[in-house]
Amino acid sequence: MSDPGRFRLPAVSGALGLVLGGLALSWTAPPAASATEGTAEGARELQASIEQYFGQEIFEKGILTIAPRGDGYDFVIHRNRIAAKQPDPPAPDLQMTFHVVPEADGTYAFKSEGDPFTGSDAGGGSMQSLQNCQAHGVFDARARYFASLDAGCDRIALKGQLESEPFSVDTGKISFHMSGKPAANGASDIDMAFDVPDLVTVVPNKDTPDPKDFSRFTVGHIHYGIHLDAVHYAGLFDFYRFALSLDTVAKAQAADSELRDRFKAILPVWNGLQVEAAYDAVRVESTGVTVLLDHYGERHALSGMVKDGHYSLDVTLAGFALAPNRKSLPAGILPSGLGLRFDVTGVDLERIANTMLDNPGSSDAGLQSALVDLLIDGKAVFSADASVTAPDYAVIGKARAPINLRMQGTGSFSASGYDAISADISQLKSEDVAGYALILAFLKGLARGTPDGHLAWDVAFDLVARKITVNGQSFDLPEKGKGEE
Repeated sequence: MSDPGRFRLPAVSGALGLVLGGLALSWTAPPAASATEGTAEGARELQASIEQYFGQEIFEKGILTIAPRGDGYDFVIHRNRIAAKQPDPPAPDLQMTFHVVPEADGTYAFKSEGDPFTGSDAGGGSMQSLQNCQAHGVFDARARYFASLDAGCDRIALKGQLESEPFSVDTGKISFHMSGKPAANGASDIDMAFDVPDLVTVVPNKDTPDPKDFSRFTVGHIHYGIHLDAVHYAGLFDFYRFALSLDTVAKAQAADSELRDRFKAILPVWNGLQVEAAYDAVRVESTGVTVLLDHYGERHALSGMVKDGHYSLDVTLAGFALAPNRKSLPAGILPSGLGLRFDVTGVDLERIANTMLDNPGSSDAGLQSALVDLLIDGKAVFSADASVTAPDYAVIGKARAPINLRMQGTGSFSASGYDAISADISQLKSEDVAGYALILAFLKGLARGTPDGHLAWDVAFDLVARKITVNGQSFDLPEKGKGEE
């Protein structure tokens, strides 16, 4: 019997990933199959190539079969053979077929065959259902990327258990797109996008027996995007393939130096990596309160392993609200918008990577040595910008600090709405009201006025000397372990 307490990921979508992963990982060059029609020999070559990454078991268990047909090959996945243990009763044999056609230019055109895949599976307290799933595209075997790939389903529904609590997930028409194109010096530019509309997740409240007591999480649209600029894509797969061939301790020890040299050879891996995530029209309903959010977004950017490396993070939040608002919390206090940006620049990532690679016996030692190098080098700089807006106030700030052994930095902050937020805090029914009011009064006493009527603070700190200066007034920071003395 299946374990009812175990959350099961959708096996059919896993099957889709197996086929597309097999395409992406296996073909290093067009096999003998690149004739005008598929052949048994070509099918064997494709199978041998995939086995290098996924092993023989997927073929021995019949999870994946490859057979010549017409101008190409049929990749057939049998979903019911993926699970380590068969459920009781046995799962239906939900099949997905991809027809793959080798082209003379070294690319492979592929598409899901027959009607768009629709399937459901239930058992062990879980259920998964996919409607009208299909995929098509072109895989470039020489470059090891999808020149184009479009995949998706009209709907995905899941019911299962996570940490012994039941939940359900339902989506609208999800889609995935991937594309690649050649860049300079044999590198590639890669783009990926994943979109999910109309997501609904329901989790019952485990603390009460009332079936109407639940948390509901809905999102109008979710978007994830990844862009890799000038990534050594083929080199990464060659490195991965070589690493997989070291299947014994003796082989790994003997090839340790070569493995590190191979990785160094593909540095900086990519010139730039950008990742973005966006959630729009978010609504979280729980007992007694509903949280609303128009938009939440994140953007990450990371350079490759270069001497002047950088990392940045941008966070935006807009349209935050509670409905109904709790009576003890004045509406003017709640932030309706947030903007954050963190930057680390001037980091010798190439040196850090080499330091860690040259300390293969201990990852901790390699990391510690790399961090010491970073501090001694002293060229890296951390900076932050932030803004918080609410109906009754706004705060803007920025800070900058070199990353070095001295641990010094500066910052500047400005705020408006002091009188309004003070009035809001006075309405709070809390034992901490006096403490909040005291903090506000202390901050106002340190502030300087600006021509636009705002309060402003210029801050400098020295963590080694344990000093902080605010608008020319100096304070000693408490020593570690001595509390506020």
